[in-house]
Amino acid sequence: MTESRAIIRYIANKYEGQGTALYGKDINGRAKVDQWLEVEGQNFNSAIRSSLGVVSKPPVDEVLLTETIGKLGKVLDIYEDHLSKTQYLAGDFFSLADLSHMTTGWKLFDKYKQGSILFEGRPHVKAWWENISSRPAFKKLLEMI
Repeated sequence: MTESRAIIRYIANKYEGQGTALYGKDINGRAKVDQWLEVEGQNFNSAIRSSLGVVSKPPVDEVLLTETIGKLGKVLDIYEDHLSKTQYLAGDFFSLADLSHMTTGWKLFDKYKQGSILFEGRPHVKAWWENISSRPAFKKLLEMI
């Protein structure tokens, strides 16, 4: 397997019942996780990669950054609305849906400080990001980078 979302689903299924139920506890939970994995793959990831392409190549083209941040902002507006009703993407449990956002999210929100402007007017997105990116395992991973 080479596709990251397929790999994390496989691992979650293989080790089901051991540790945190990252893929949901039932069919409804899994459907919600799958929905947000698709949103991440089709919307969040493509929009964030465009923004990363701009900020990772100094000097930053501010006009292009404004354009790409605007596109990502539209995606995050949907997240803001959803996260105003629930703590995590798939419900009130940390899941593969949240986990799948951490690699590209970290690169923009934390590594390149321009990404922090995306939190302006989106307090639920900011709280969600601070919650998932402060998890001990993620912090430990970042120490190795």
